[in-house]
Amino acid sequence: RSTQLVTLFPYTRSSDLAVRWGIRELVLGLLFTFVVVLVSVGITIGVLEAQGIDTTELDLGDTSLAAFVFTAVNVLSLQGSQGLWPWIVSRWKGRSLREDFGFSIRWVDVPIGFGTAIGLLVAATIVGLLTSELVGLDPDADESTNTGIFEDAEGSPQLFLVIAAAVIFAPIVDELFFRGLALRAFERRWGTVAGVVFSTFLFILPHWTGAGWRGTTVLFASIGMVGLILALLVVRTKRLGGAIVAHFFFNLAGVAGTLATS
Repeated sequence: RSTQLVTLFPYTRSSDLAVRWGIRELVLGLLFTFVVVLVSVGITIGVLEAQGIDTTELDLGDTSLAAFVFTAVNVLSLQGSQGLWPWIVSRWKGRSLREDFGFSIRWVDVPIGFGTAIGLLVAATIVGLLTSELVGLDPDADESTNTGIFEDAEGSPQLFLVIAAAVIFAPIVDELFFRGLALRAFERRWGTVAGVVFSTFLFILPHWTGAGWRGTTVLFASIGMVGLILALLVVRTKRLGGAIVAHFFFNLAGVAGTLATS
């Protein structure tokens, strides 16, 4: 077996080497993301405040350069760190993104993903309606969705950032982190069922919007159904390709629908 050293992380491409990552690396990944976002946003706030800009007044509808920069740092630091960490883990204690997490896309994933996306839309809608009825919330209430960010950004340069984050980056980054690293880490420790359930729960948490408990319950139920179906697809195909494509079409439909009705 040959082992190649790089400046920061020792890694090997030999497929016969044992994978040495697991729950600990997943926890480190969550901490890594938190620290990167905290430091990046903190530095940005410091720089903007030094220029006499009150960052507490910045919002997604602001057309200023400062608002655009602040939004860009938030988006890139979060999704960039989430996408970078699985790569680090695969180089550090694994073999490759493809071998460790099934990170590959084939042509067959396009019809599979498109069909799954339709199923996701139907399932999320049904679960959302049933949960709304259960908690006594108007199914059309804004607090039960996380699409308000697109409405807030409409008419500003930040709209392009949030669309790119939702439609382009999220399908890749989320699948790689949650259905790649997280699902496989839980699965290796406690089995496939635990991998599906725990990775889905972890996927739900970043979608919290700070709304009331009724809206949060409906949102989490819908997002949880999406995460569950995507996790089952990954387990079935043993690759992330179909889930990435499905996630792309699902988010694209959500963004398009929101913009069309706003």
